[in-house]
Amino acid sequence: METFHSKASEADLSGLRIDRSSDGRRAGGAGARRAAMAAIAAIAVLLAIGFAVRRAGLFTPEVTAATTRLRAGGGPAAVLTANGYVVAQRKAAVASKATGRLAELFVEEGSVVTAGQILGRLEHADYDAEVLRARADFDAARAAHARAQAESALAAVEFARQERLLAAGQTDQATHDRARSVIGVAVARVREEEANVRSRRAELDFAEANQEYTNIRAPFDATVLRKNAEVGEIVAPVSVGSVSARGAIVDLADMASLEVEVDVNEAYIARIAIGQRAEIRLDAYADRPYGGFVRQIVPTADRQKATVVVKVHFDALDRYVLPEMGAKVTFQSAESAEGAGGDAADRAASAAPQMRVFVPQAALSQRDGRGVVLVVEDGRVRVVPVETGETSEGEVEVRTGLRGGESVIVSPPEGLNEGSRVRIKKGA
Repeated sequence: METFHSKASEADLSGLRIDRSSDGRRAGGAGARRAAMAAIAAIAVLLAIGFAVRRAGLFTPEVTAATTRLRAGGGPAAVLTANGYVVAQRKAAVASKATGRLAELFVEEGSVVTAGQILGRLEHADYDAEVLRARADFDAARAAHARAQAESALAAVEFARQERLLAAGQTDQATHDRARSVIGVAVARVREEEANVRSRRAELDFAEANQEYTNIRAPFDATVLRKNAEVGEIVAPVSVGSVSARGAIVDLADMASLEVEVDVNEAYIARIAIGQRAEIRLDAYADRPYGGFVRQIVPTADRQKATVVVKVHFDALDRYVLPEMGAKVTFQSAESAEGAGGDAADRAASAAPQMRVFVPQAALSQRDGRGVVLVVEDGRVRVVPVETGETSEGEVEVRTGLRGGESVIVSPPEGLNEGSRVRIKKGA
């Protein structure tokens, strides 16, 4: 009885064993492959995310940058500094010579014009009619003069004939005298008509001059600085009664005559001499120095301000120099005035200020025993070896390696090398 129960139990337990047949092995292999593919996909996703993050620059280090500056130095010693303005020595407010309505205007601000060029024109129909009338009167006077000359010639012929007839006794004295009188009248008539021709010629010239006054012309080669009137406005050389009329049509300036006029305190005017070298810096472009020299010291002082006007001429002009710009002039030592009589190129070469490059002191680093700065170009680092000079106000002079205007990293973080990607902080 016990033997039968034991066999039944073994039969029941045999159904609980794991089937190690080929079907079981296939199911297990498929699961492993699916797990491997899922792992590979996860790794690819992580790599893609990492690439996108790197591309977006989220892990690119952010740095503070500063721009290298150019400063003048090494020139002659300065003896005086004064402020003033750029002024055109040759300028004009061009107005019409006649009163009328502006019919045409051919220029704008900035237009370059030549001497005699027509800038604008007034309505001129009435002046044209006056010229036609005067020309007709002149032509009539010339015709009358020609007729008087013909009559004078005829009278001369008749008088000569009467002379012959009187000598031959074929005419009387009264007829001869009348012929003499006629030729005298004819000659007087010719002179009268000659005077009338000159009078009509003068009237025609006057009418043509009035007609020309409707043309507004440039008095010299210049540039238009300001346009003061528009087509359709009444213009006049002076105010005409209660009529609202424009005066100057345009303001012109000869850009080649630009100089700087500065007020120098009369207590220091003895330091200034004709031909003395000077450095000019425009307020708008303080980092762009210009060479110059003292052309004139105005021979009078301003009683109210106790100053004397000094005019400083540019060695060379460029498109950045404009009338009425503020400027600062640094007058150099009087010794620099020697030889100022040469040409502009010689004067510029003799005292041109030496430009020096300065960087913040915190931008300097030491690598392999050499001083370097890290320059940012197109988002990447460039390591530039430099030689330094004097230190002034937190800045260091860089004598070699930089030209000025580069972006350098201030207090560079560790780990930045040639070609490293960086982002410049906004507002830095």
